[in-house]
Order: sequence, then structure tokens, then C-alpha cells
Amino acid sequence: MKSVGILGASGSIGKSALDVIDLHSDRFALTFVSVHTNLKVLEEIVSRFCLSHVLVTDDKALQEARRRFPHIHVYSADDMSEFLRGFPVDIVLNAIVGTAGLVPSMTLASCGRDIALANKESLVCAGELMMEAAKRSGSRIFPVDSEHSAIWQCLNASPGQRPEKLYLTASGGAFRDMNREEIARADARRALCHPNWSMGSKITIDSATLINKGLEVMEACWLFDMTPEEVEVLIHRQSIIHSMVQFEDGSIIAQLGTPDMRLPISYALSYPHRLKNDYPRADLLSVGTLEFSSVDHRRFPGLSLCVEALKEGGDRPMVLNVANEWMVEKYLEGKAGFYDITDWIGRSMDRIGKIEQPSLQELLERKEVVRDFLEEYFV
Repeated sequence: MKSVGILGASGSIGKSALDVIDLHSDRFALTFVSVHTNLKVLEEIVSRFCLSHVLVTDDKALQEARRRFPHIHVYSADDMSEFLRGFPVDIVLNAIVGTAGLVPSMTLASCGRDIALANKESLVCAGELMMEAAKRSGSRIFPVDSEHSAIWQCLNASPGQRPEKLYLTASGGAFRDMNREEIARADARRALCHPNWSMGSKITIDSATLINKGLEVMEACWLFDMTPEEVEVLIHRQSIIHSMVQFEDGSIIAQLGTPDMRLPISYALSYPHRLKNDYPRADLLSVGTLEFSSVDHRRFPGLSLCVEALKEGGDRPMVLNVANEWMVEKYLEGKAGFYDITDWIGRSMDRIGKIEQPSLQELLERKEVVRDFLEEYFV
């Protein structure tokens, strides 16, 4: 029996993880969860899994949670780091969205916890710091993103062999078949119509800009010790091949499966074992053709911006990520156009002074610097 904690339990990844734990209740015991504001979902989780420890990270929701759950321990965002360091658990799934997941990841990595990592910003913004912390403490980081899980599984087929190249596949997002002029006119409602996946609004917009894929390139370089030149993104509209690894003999190993996040979650929680399930299987005869094409960087400049930030290093990935979060929010509110997102990411990287070797505290402080810049200059 493996004890599991989930950070960000009310999101799509968190809910999928709950399904995995429920299906394999003989293998996993859920010991705590965190939510931000969704107390309705929290109430269902507490009842379903008989929890006695939860974290609520929004101050207003926290007070209501303490009134609603008087017989269990309800912790605040300020309690989280101490709680994660002291609470006994075998593995923690970090499914918090955005840079809010960075401090929890660093805390877990520093204290030697195994991490099922779905919060890509942890490695995007603080990859060097986090990998160093994990190395010192013995923390193991198991990727949950379907693409990185696929690479991990492919590498496990040839242990000890360094890959020559990694291929990350991308669906292309909601705008993959539109020209630049059509994309420029499209609003957020159209961008949220992802052709293959059901995800949260922020990651769905990131999929449309291909920023999400750029963040995955950055994450892959840290997870698997690769250079940006050794990672290539391919548009694969069927989303059946999740990633591929090419080895030095020229062989390419791919991981295939249905677009179902429960599969990489299950693998991360159960590693090195695979657990039987009743999830839908990939029907290759129905799929018929597996297509690949290159990325059009003129229509989707976000991928190039991410690679540029990775190569520049220092605080540039953090600046990119915070600017993206801020601009995506404006796009969802109808206050920015689609290409404003990448245009203002570029401006932020160009006009905000660089810190070459930032500490974690300096990285966190960049959030306010970037937001202040955008609030002053974005019209």
C-alpha cells in the first residue's frame, strides 16, 4: 500500500488521479489533498476517501472550509511547506496550476519526497535549483505530463542508454488548421475548443499558442539532461503517439496510447509496476493513419520564445512564464488578442533586466516585477 497526497485535487489532473486511486484502492491510500477555492469538490473528496487532513490555499475559502469541516485538520497556504516537510507520505502528485506550484515542488524536492510532477512550471522556472535539490536529498521526480511520461517509458526500455534525440508530439491545438489572419481574429472561446483533449482553460490556451509545447521542451531538457537542439517538436494531430526517443544506433522507440491522463498518472504512482485497468484502449485500425508535420513558427511563435528563454537561462524562463500567465488571463477576459500573448512575452523578456543566477526568492520576486511591467505598459 502506497500513501499518496494530491496538490491541486480539484483540477482535471487531480480528478483523474482520484479516479486512479479509487480504481486501485488495494494499492493506494489517499492521505491528503489541497484545493484553492473549490469546496464543493473538496467536500466530495473528503467524504469519498474519509480524509482527515486537507489544505485550502485561498484565504476566504479557508475560513469557510474550517466552518464546514470542523472535525478534520484544515491547513492554509502558509502552512503548506511545513506540512509537506512533516507529513508522512510516500509520493505527492503536484497538479497545482502555474507558478503557484513552484514552492511546493521545491519543498518536496528538498526534503527527499518522491514527486509525481504535473506542474511543469516547477522545472520551467527553477529547473536547475530543483534538480540540484532533488539530487542532494534523494527525491525522485516522476513525470506526469503525457509527453514526458512517454519519454520516460521509452528510456526505461533501454536503461543506461543516453538518447540521441527526443521527439515531443503536439496536437497543434485549436488553431492548427487556421491561417495567421484567422487566428489573429479568433477569441478565447474558439481557442478553448481543443480538438483532442479536455483540459483546464489556461493549459488549453497554452496548447493553442504552442507555449505549452515550448514549456515541455524546457521541462524535457531538465528531466532527461538534454540540450534544446536534441529535442524536436512534431505536430501529430491524432495524439496517439505521445513522444518518441531516438537512440544512437538510429532506432526510434515510441509510446502510444489513448489521450487519457489516467495512464501517465497511474504509471507515475505505481512505478516500476504497471497496473491493470479497464480504460479505453487505442484502436489503431480505427485511427488508420498517423500523421506528422513540422511546426509553423510564424503562426505559432510561442515555441521559439520558450527555446530562446531556455538558452538564455537565468531568470528568463520565469519572466516568460509569468508574462504568459498574465497575458493568457487577459485573453480569456477578452482584453487581449491572441498574438498579444506572445508579443508581450517577447517585450517582457527584452525590456526587463536579467538576473543570471537567481535564487528561489529572487525568482519568486520576478513575478511582481513582470506583472508590474505588464500592468504599466500593456494597453
